[in-house]
Amino acid sequence: MHTGLYSASTGLHAAEIAQQAVAQNLAHLNVPGYRQAVPTFETFEAALGQASTVPHERLGTYVQETRYNFEPGEFQETGRKLDFAIAGDGFFVVEGPEGPLYTRNGVFFVGIDGSLVNSDGLSIGGSGGPIVLPRDVTPSEIVVDRTGRVTVGDLGVGQLEIVAFEDPQQLESVGSTLFRAGRDARQVESVAKVMQGTREGANISVANELVRMITIMRHYEASQRSLRTIAEAIQQSTRPQG
Repeated sequence: MHTGLYSASTGLHAAEIAQQAVAQNLAHLNVPGYRQAVPTFETFEAALGQASTVPHERLGTYVQETRYNFEPGEFQETGRKLDFAIAGDGFFVVEGPEGPLYTRNGVFFVGIDGSLVNSDGLSIGGSGGPIVLPRDVTPSEIVVDRTGRVTVGDLGVGQLEIVAFEDPQQLESVGSTLFRAGRDARQVESVAKVMQGTREGANISVANELVRMITIMRHYEASQRSLRTIAEAIQQSTRPQG
């Protein structure tokens, strides 16, 4: 394969991946707790450590991974008793079907069995297991203090579990706002505080995403021009002389 064609084609692919991430971010602009997706790239030469002996395999742009920006979003006071936000580093724990999941989306509901659940119906984890509220409790009766202690009147019914990680980049996305701990993820003590009646918005800046979109389009167009120029040069060099 012509090395120039290969290199330019990988640039097109990288631009497509980056554009998909921007589209995903903008689509989740109003989703509480959403974290910005940011693809990272490097050259194939760096990725392979020059191990390959095939020239075209050492050229071009390699999509390394999609990382997530874990900077907090803006807090919005809603007054809704089952809206929660975390001030500081940490995640709410969600009881997933295959193990614990982690989220910054604190918009919760009361399930049909009285348990505290997220919008997907998954139970919210507490220090001693899922938090189950007494029967016939209305949301207006639920009080959660800054430490995450859940009470109904004078009755303590649970403690929201808040988990922090030494390196949040070790978390793996499994949904729009849910993450799973990777093999190398290490939990650390969280000193974050819980705010009731508040939501944390997505940490997305529309202006920044639009600037990224324009930049990506320029990269895509540059790769297209490179492909066209190389293809024309090859055509001229291989065209029979008449």
